[in-house]
Formats: sequence, C-alpha cells, structure tokens
Amino acid sequence: MLKTKTLIEKLGQEYAPMLKEVNIPDFTKCIAQYAGLDIQDIKDEVIEEYLTKWATSKKYIYDLFGAIKVDMPIEYKEEDVDYREAILEIGRDYPIYYPWLDMFSHLKENKISDVGSYRMYEVDNLVKKCFPGYVLAGTTLTHFLRSKLNAPEELVTKIGRIFENQAISATYTLSIDPVDIMLSSENPYNWVSCYRLSTENSESHADGCLAGVLDEATIVTYIWNNEGKFDLYNNYTFKNIRYKKIRMTIAVNKNFTAIHFNTPYPGKANYSDSFKQLLRVHVEDYIDKKLERVGLLWRRSEFNSAYNTAYRRHDEYGYGEYSGSNVYVLNAPVNYEEFHIYNETITCPCGCKEDYIGTQNCKDMCYSGEGHINDNFYYEHYCEIQDEYIDCDGDCRNCAIWCRENPVCELDINHYCDRDAYEAENEGDLDPYRSNIMYCNPDHCATCPLYKLHHPEEADLIEEE
Repeated sequence: MLKTKTLIEKLGQEYAPMLKEVNIPDFTKCIAQYAGLDIQDIKDEVIEEYLTKWATSKKYIYDLFGAIKVDMPIEYKEEDVDYREAILEIGRDYPIYYPWLDMFSHLKENKISDVGSYRMYEVDNLVKKCFPGYVLAGTTLTHFLRSKLNAPEELVTKIGRIFENQAISATYTLSIDPVDIMLSSENPYNWVSCYRLSTENSESHADGCLAGVLDEATIVTYIWNNEGKFDLYNNYTFKNIRYKKIRMTIAVNKNFTAIHFNTPYPGKANYSDSFKQLLRVHVEDYIDKKLERVGLLWRRSEFNSAYNTAYRRHDEYGYGEYSGSNVYVLNAPVNYEEFHIYNETITCPCGCKEDYIGTQNCKDMCYSGEGHINDNFYYEHYCEIQDEYIDCDGDCRNCAIWCRENPVCELDINHYCDRDAYEAENEGDLDPYRSNIMYCNPDHCATCPLYKLHHPEEADLIEEE
C-alpha cells in the first residue's frame, strides 16, 4: 500500500499537511471498486499518480480552506416529499409496527385520503377486518397509530414530525477529499446517480468522479447529519463515512471569481429555486469571508459572455451536466479566469499506462459496465442476421450464430453449403458443437457438384432411382 511519506518526499513539505489528511487505503478501495478490479490489482504507482495530480491541482483550494474539507451549519426544510425512507427508518426501530408503517409509507401528508386508490385497496380491507366500523378515510396516520395500534407515543411523535416539514439542522460540507469525491453518489438512503461506482452498470459515468478528483476545479458539497460504517457493494467496507443526504458538485476558477453550480441530488428538478439559492449563498459567503471580500455581490452570468465559455470540460469524462446558465460570477470589475474542469487526463486504473477512454470520450465504442478500465470498452457492429448492433470483433467467422446460418461442407471447409441450417440440425446433419460443419446426406446432396465429385457412384445411383 502506498505510504503518505512517499508522496511527501515526492512533492515536498509544503504538501505534507494536505496529504496527511487523505485516507489512502479508503481511496484505494474506491479506485478498485471504480475499476472493477481486486484491490491487490491496483498498483501503488497508479494511486501515486492520481494523488500527485490531485494535490498539485487542488493546492490553491486547500490553501483557501485550510483543510481538505470544511463544515458549516445549515438549516433547511425538507423539499423531497417522498417520506418513504424516513417512515421505514422509524419502522426499523419499532419492528412490530414495521408492516403497518410500510403500508402507509407512500403518504405525502399526515392524512389518509386515498383510501379508494389501488394502492390502498388491500390496506383498507385489512383495517375493516381488524377494526370493524372504523373509517380510515380522512383520519391522520398518527391518530390511527395511537388509537388503533396502541403505538408508543415516541413512535407517534416521530411520525408526526416527518410531516410537519420542520426545519432540519444539519452540516453542509465543502470537500476536495478524494474519498468524498469518489463516493459522492454513494449513500445508505437509496438515492442514485450515474456517478455511482457500481459495476454491471453500462450507463455509468463514474469517470466523472475520478476526473473531478484530478482536476483544478471540482469541489463536492453535501448535506449530512449522520456518519458511520459503510459497505460499498459488498466489496469494500469503510469504517467511517459521512452519509450524504444531498450532494451538489461545484467548480471554481483559480481566483474564485466564478462558480459553476451543478444539479443537487437526489431529486434533481424537485428542488425549489429558494433551496438552490440557500446552497449557493453558503458557498459564496464562505469564499467571500475567507478572502475578506466586503460589499460584493454574486450574479448569474450572461450565457454568451466571453468568460462563460470556460465552463466546458477539457476532456469529455463524466456526464454533460455543465452549462453556462449555471455559472455565477462576482459582480465586480475583476478578471474572470477560466474553469479548468476535468483538465487532467485519467491514466487507466489497470496499470497499463494508457489514457483512459472515458464514457463520453469514445466515439464508436461502448462501455460494458464492468469497471472503468479500457479493457471494458468494445466496438459494436451492425449484424444483418440479428438486425441490431451487437458486441463483436467484426469477424463473422467467429460468430456462432453466423456460422450456424452459413455452414461449410465436411468435404471442403472452404465451400459454403446452401442447405437450410435448421432443417439440417433437426436431421442431425449439422455439427451441434461447431454449428458450422454440414455432414453430407445423400437424400439432399445427390445433386451437389461437390458431392458428385467425392461420391460419383452414390450420386449416379440416386439420380437413376
């Protein structure tokens, strides 16, 4: 395993405080999961290259923060009206009531008003059987729990608070921690994005996570109020990870005069403008305070302004969520330096020392979803037999389906047989193992010139008959 001391000796003592905050074993686990490789297959020189690029690229942000992540308090109202996970979380603390809470976990308010719906049909019937005469429609969930299920007052109070939409006190973090950036979409709350590190996911754009670790611009921000042990796809365990309830990736330019705010997750379009503004103002105010800026305001930049072209990614890693309309600039006569988003090329994690293709870098290739290494990209070709684009090497002679449709004669493998392959298979004349060798059958082959050449007497006899 790569040692922090090795990196400090390479980069110098000025980087020592920054490097000492990185959990190298955890970062290596992230890279192994991202690459779809066993952790022992991740070479030290790969991790060394990544963390060297990270440190040199983000040193100016570290100098502003004074740490690889900074925490600040935040208070907000929950805007995601899907309370299912919150209700079930309470149910897990009171297992005997879990089945009932599960049945009502779709509610958007503390009022049962959809009794006639398909979702509530069985629930309503169950209530009628258990509590004859009780009218479920119009009552509140808390009243039902208290009056009919004799639920503990503590449980009833917790359920009630979910629907009160009270202000939530939490911590808002700005982070350049490589582990935080790699795990930016990993959480125990069951929300997902295309940046998650799961394999068997051909739609993944998790190369945007690693590109964000290496570049000069990316900072991940997130809201959390819990932390602890975290299991990453049953492959790697982290002793202490902050559980991200909401995350938003941002990008800054080197003089902190412009910030690009990406989409908050989860929920995407479900967040109000006022909530997005709350997140944005926390970032802007923090930077202004650290740089001792007084009396300056931020504004949304004009889409066609000259400095606004700088939001574009230098390499097409990740996902195209960058837009000039999401850039906010300091409303002052200052120099707007460019964003350097994804400006460092990723070296393939497998150790081949080749540049990583990337999920949006490739043109005619597709990502298999089995881990972000070059070996998991393949070319697709149009197959006339299957009438679709398929993963193959383009040589039809290596394709079992094509060979079956184009069998060769046992007498001369350079001669393609015109006989129907399905009919031959049913009659046992087609090799079931090779699927491309057609064995001669006098009943069908008597008129074949090749068969006549090799079996003239049999052919003549059949023709006479």
